[in-house]
This record gives sequence, C-alpha cells and structure tokens, in this order.
Amino acid sequence: MELAEIWGWWLVLICGTYLIKPSICDMVLEMMGREEFLLISAWFSLFLGVPTLILNNWRVPELSLIGILFTVNGILRLLFAKKLSRKFSFYRKYKQIPLSISALGLIFGLWLLLRY
Repeated sequence: MELAEIWGWWLVLICGTYLIKPSICDMVLEMMGREEFLLISAWFSLFLGVPTLILNNWRVPELSLIGILFTVNGILRLLFAKKLSRKFSFYRKYKQIPLSISALGLIFGLWLLLRY
C-alpha cells in the first residue's frame, strides 16, 4: 500500500467520522482544551509528519505538504501548549470551523485515493 493511499484512507475515515457524528468532534475539541491531551496530540502529529516527509521525499508533492503541515502543527503545539489549550473553546463555540476543515480533509482524502 502506498503512502498516498494510506493517507487517503486515514483522512476519509477520520474526517468522515467527524462529519457523520459531530459529537465525536465535540469530544475531541473538549479534550484539546486540556494541556496534557494537546501535548499527546502534538507528539502524534510529529510522528505522522516527520516519517511522511522522510518516506515521501517530494515524490508526491501533496503528501510532502501534509507532512510539513503535521510537523509544523506538532512543533507549535509543543511550544505553545498552554496558549493553544485555551483557544480550543473558540472552536467548540463555532463548530462549523472544525467541521469545514473535516469536509476539506474528506475531499482531499478521496482525491488522494482516486488519484494515486
């Protein structure tokens, strides 16, 4: 299974779950309000982003951008965990923003599956 296919399925499953069941998105946003969970998600982002950058090596530019996005996201979450944990109440209040991002992620995941 190629890396693009793995990312495609992952995006379709996660983002699709958030769109079908917004209560799961609420639960994740609530957990992101806690600094401990934010740090765990930061390491998770790094463990997804860095290997994607290394394994992809710019063969599929879209995956390199995903790798960069996840790596930068993980670094920012590690550096600014306290400040960011307070910001997630904004996303819980305006749930349309994370759900819109999930819709874009679902579309991008489907595009990866169809293209690669």
